[in-house]
Amino acid sequence: MSGLAETLKFDGSIRTLEAAAPWRWQDAETLRNAGRLSAAAYLFGYVAEMRLTAACFHVLGYNEGQPIRREQRKECEKEARALQVMSDDPHDLRGWARYLVYLRKREMRGYNPEFRDTLIAHVDGLYDNWRPRLRYRALNPNAAQLNQIRSAAEWLNNCYTELWS
Repeated sequence: MSGLAETLKFDGSIRTLEAAAPWRWQDAETLRNAGRLSAAAYLFGYVAEMRLTAACFHVLGYNEGQPIRREQRKECEKEARALQVMSDDPHDLRGWARYLVYLRKREMRGYNPEFRDTLIAHVDGLYDNWRPRLRYRALNPNAAQLNQIRSAAEWLNNCYTELWS
């Protein structure tokens, strides 16, 4: 492996999540412009998931190059479920957003209420249109659904540093 592929070798670290997000965003835009709305929606949601997950691990004190193992992610999900902020659903973006709010508060760096409420509102709207059982249907999302997914993912992209810093 060489060049770009080696640079972006996925190790699950914050750095690789941060590097992959803009690439998946560009892929989603290309698909959206080609009328492939279902695939675009999937990738916009994936960008949101990468941003939320990376932000959580930032707050937990992981350095940018530290691998995030599946077991560590599962431990976070287990804690979030015990706190009743995450469901058992796969890819629970709502849960990751609420867990992030909890982590920030635990670290005595809670969000201001307006930012917190905006974060939760964006992720709730995205997740209503993105969760796995909806993504795998044969029907394309309508323009309003795709716009809601894209808008939420865009907000998370634009506010990414504020999510964890």
